[in-house]
Amino acid sequence: QVMPELEAARAFAAQAGSKVAEAEALGAAAKAKCDEVEARGKELQSTLGLQAHQLVQAQRGRDEAEAKFQKAMEQLISAQTTHKKQMVEYEQKLQQQGAMVTQYNELRDRFRQARQLASNAEQRTLRAEAKVQERDAVVAQRDAALVQAANEKAELMRMCNELLTQLELSKAKAAR
Repeated sequence: QVMPELEAARAFAAQAGSKVAEAEALGAAAKAKCDEVEARGKELQSTLGLQAHQLVQAQRGRDEAEAKFQKAMEQLISAQTTHKKQMVEYEQKLQQQGAMVTQYNELRDRFRQARQLASNAEQRTLRAEAKVQERDAVVAQRDAALVQAANEKAELMRMCNELLTQLELSKAKAAR
């Protein structure tokens, strides 16, 4: 009876040993898996740390880029504002110059009209002077004719006086 119990105990011990060996193999596999998971965890943690560092650097880079972009936008807005102001000033200058050109053209047209009027007046003056000279010539001829007529009249009067004097003398001689 001890034998079958011993055999049963041995079978049980062998079975238990087999189960222990299986459990040890499972434990070793589990430990290997755990070590692998732990190594992977450390690797992931290292990768995560690197990625976190890279993320921080990327965020810094993004922040710097945003700051640069913001500064560039401010400069662009400032440049656009300055450009718009310069364009307004330029348009105002163009309008002023346009007004000056218009005023110059008006003055030039007035000057041309005045010059034409002066030229017309000069022509009329020259024609009037020519007429005055013609009239002066006519008046001079008339004056000369009047002087000649006066001279002839004086000569005729003298001759008449002489004739009257001779006639009176003849009458006086005849009466004596």
